[in-house]
Amino acid sequence: MPVLDLNSPKFNEYYLKQFEGVMDEHTFHEKFLKTLQEKLPVTFRINSGEVGFEKVCSMLREKDFIESYCKRVEEQSKPQEETKNQPDVAFNMAQQNHGADGGLRHSNIDFSKLKMDCKTFYPQNVLFEMMIPKELLKKNLGLKGIHNLVMELGDCGLLTR
Repeated sequence: MPVLDLNSPKFNEYYLKQFEGVMDEHTFHEKFLKTLQEKLPVTFRINSGEVGFEKVCSMLREKDFIESYCKRVEEQSKPQEETKNQPDVAFNMAQQNHGADGGLRHSNIDFSKLKMDCKTFYPQNVLFEMMIPKELLKKNLGLKGIHNLVMELGDCGLLTR
């Protein structure tokens, strides 16, 4: 996916015209453009029309689901020696840069700060959110199991992103 160039004169001209009378140019640059650069959480919905959706929702609502699932997957796979002595890192949505490779791949995850949040305002409680950048979910070896689970649930039609 191409990266959006927020410094493009055409982009600025277009959106300044859209917000004419709503916000001044200073507010446009300070608030609107900064908002576009914020990372979004990993969010998905379980399709309630699929067989077994209740079981998946129940599994995702478990308090320590992410940690227990990741540990189960890690035990089943080859141990990653290079991550054993890495300090636990708590990632959050405010982090923008993580170095050349993001420092994401081999960082241990502080699971006490990471949870699967069920959004109860959504009918049937089938909307879930993880407050981590999608890059962390995709690249981190410790979260590979959760990433694969999300991909498999999407492939079989149980999950919509």
